Amino acid sequence: MKRKQLLLLLCLISFFSYSQGLTIPQWEKLEQYNIIDDSLLSHAERTLEYTIAPKDCYKFIPNEDATKFIAFFVNSAHDAGYERLTRFGGTFQTETGGNGNYYYGYVLWGMQYEGKWYFDKDDEHKFYSENTKSAKKNFLINRVTYHKFFPKGQAFWNGKGGNMFAMMEKGNPYADDYPGVPELVARAKTRSVALDRMARNERTEAFACNYQDSLWNALHTAHPMNYTKRYKGKYMENYCMVLYNPDGNSILMPLVYYNDHGEIWLRYFYLKRTGTRNSLYKWNKFEHRQVNRPEGDESLQIVHDIRTIIKNWGWGTQNMISTPSFWQDNFKETDLIPIP
Repeated sequence: MKRKQLLLLLCLISFFSYSQGLTIPQWEKLEQYNIIDDSLLSHAERTLEYTIAPKDCYKFIPNEDATKFIAFFVNSAHDAGYERLTRFGGTFQTETGGNGNYYYGYVLWGMQYEGKWYFDKDDEHKFYSENTKSAKKNFLINRVTYHKFFPKGQAFWNGKGGNMFAMMEKGNPYADDYPGVPELVARAKTRSVALDRMARNERTEAFACNYQDSLWNALHTAHPMNYTKRYKGKYMENYCMVLYNPDGNSILMPLVYYNDHGEIWLRYFYLKRTGTRNSLYKWNKFEHRQVNRPEGDESLQIVHDIRTIIKNWGWGTQNMISTPSFWQDNFKETDLIPIP
């Protein structure tokens, strides 16, 4: 075999090994999609509560009449925006034990249905790659292969093979709530409800934490010997500890702090929100008292207190207490002392 032919063969072997089974025409077709619909991605970004980043989209593939698309996103998992994109959690695969840099990739599905656009973020992966260029290529090829993007004709866009453009069949977990629609539409509606709730909780927590900060500053300024330093335990990301009802208008604010003797104390405050009015109270269900627990575990006193009202209650990953009786039975006039 001549040297030139051998080099060509080696290049082809390398390409097919890299492309995980894609043919050269298939890869060339993918490369033809080089226009990104920034306006539509911005619409999706707002709809999905900023859990996607249009700037990270590097491949946007529409169908022929531009009523459906899939888009691919990759960025460094160490990017400043990573926490914002993943702040609501979710299930995604994480590759471990690899070499190189950590990247975060995901797929956005979009579909115009009955005059309205629906979007769903899917296929979230954290993986290792040598650099950004290889990360984008590997993720793109892996996902189009997995989703069988290259069957004949319009099969992919018509949902053949069971992707999200398909009409839901019996047994699909979304079919009971949204029968007779494409799976993408049902998933988008379900996600919209969940994202709306999580975003509302996020706003409630931000407000409550700012209010608690102001409350601490006022107490520390007025009584620096008693309210000397805020407490931060080993289970806490920051100083803020708040609990709230689903509507976000009843907020319990446990305040754990040090006095000038280095003792740790706990006092409960309650904030009632009525329209634009905020009413602050001391909650006297539990006395203002010193906390005597193992070092670093002092905040667990709050869990212990709440469990005397809600059996086996755990703080978990959210600060919302959805048990109606907790708020109805324990914040009556006799349980509260107004703070002017």
